[in-house]
Amino acid sequence: MSHTETTDSNKISVTIEAWSGDYCMGKNLVLTVEPDAPLSVLAAKISRAKSGRIRPPSMRFSVVRSPAHRLIERNAWEWGLHRHGICDGSVLAVEPEPVGDCPTGSWEWHTAEYYVERHVEAITEALGLPGGPGASLEKLEGMAPFPPPMAGRTGYLPFLRRYPELFYVEAHTDTGYVHVERNVNGRPPAWF
Repeated sequence: MSHTETTDSNKISVTIEAWSGDYCMGKNLVLTVEPDAPLSVLAAKISRAKSGRIRPPSMRFSVVRSPAHRLIERNAWEWGLHRHGICDGSVLAVEPEPVGDCPTGSWEWHTAEYYVERHVEAITEALGLPGGPGASLEKLEGMAPFPPPMAGRTGYLPFLRRYPELFYVEAHTDTGYVHVERNVNGRPPAWF
């Protein structure tokens, strides 16, 4: 699903993919814009479409072409899109750039709740079927790492403890080993 603005015959449609390294930040955004509009106009449209969560100074653009991306330098943002080779149907990748209001190099393309829901889904998928063997906390962190917008905001164990109805956590305080399974039968967390 993409957010789409109405198209106009003299405008071009550009798809925006949001990335943070190898992590896809969420659903694509499709915008219409004048072909000779500068990239800064497109950046402002993205900011408005994302309710100001992403501000232009924290954006880095690449033109998506096989086999590699071509970075658009910030000093070329005032050039018309057509001068960058961007035409109707083009795909641009936008990534967070660690500057000013975005010091971590990560922003929320969607709301925080969106990333929490995606992370719960990733953990559920990593743990497999209910009643399955589960995994150690260390292994689970590798199989379902935090999405970039959530990294550093909370620890993995406190995050799991927010969902006792979904995840059974068994912590061995003497060894530090933590085992996680999908919760069946509403078992409460256990500390040994």
